[in-house]
Amino acid sequence: MPKSTVDGLDKLEDAITLTGANIVSISGGGDPLYRYSDNPLVPMYLGMVMGICIKAGIPMEMHTSYTESEFPYHFCKRVVYHLQSVEDLEYVERHGTEIVRVVFVATEKLSKEDITKISDFVHSSDQIDELSFRQMVNERYETEYYNHDFLKAGHEKGLWHYIRQKDYNIYYAENRIYTKFSERTMAEQKYKFQLTCKSKIFGIKTCEMRLETGELLTYMPVPDGVRFCFGTIKRFYESEEGQKIIKKRMANR
Repeated sequence: MPKSTVDGLDKLEDAITLTGANIVSISGGGDPLYRYSDNPLVPMYLGMVMGICIKAGIPMEMHTSYTESEFPYHFCKRVVYHLQSVEDLEYVERHGTEIVRVVFVATEKLSKEDITKISDFVHSSDQIDELSFRQMVNERYETEYYNHDFLKAGHEKGLWHYIRQKDYNIYYAENRIYTKFSERTMAEQKYKFQLTCKSKIFGIKTCEMRLETGELLTYMPVPDGVRFCFGTIKRFYESEEGQKIIKKRMANR
């Protein structure tokens, strides 16, 4: 997840019991193994997760793009390497008895030729057990369909697993449980915007803004206590209270 704290693990054991989870999969907006070797908080955090998993009697799965790290990969039931190119496959290796999976996101740049090369490499490898291609989701949480039919056909032939976009997991972050990944990221997201106009009709003050991602939000309320000028309105919508209004409008959309 984009933000994780040690205190955010306080309710993980309870969440495992409450949801009936049979595995804890560590992944996020940022790589879980980023700065594992030079930031002592990272191995401490992951060590606490390991301890909770041991106590709960369930295995752990790691999602990472780091093929080389001091992290004890062998502790995991499965390690899922998120790779970018065919060349990255050369650096994937097993460290113990863990299941090794490689995943590629089906981006616009990933060609059918690349997909075939990746599949051929994996099937001839004694280090990699599983291959998946995952549908790309853009910044608006919309599913893209690059090489969709080709990937679907390969999935049906058993050449790889094609992961179509849907929320099939239960997410835990900072002592809260989510049923959609977007709920978590939207909860933390700070919307950047440009005010495009303001109006006052029959005493009702509103403004219009365009988000950095392109969405145009109209008839956004300007509270009575906010001075009716662009600078003050902008500062209000940059505040926590204003961001809540934007998030609510985006959720309704």
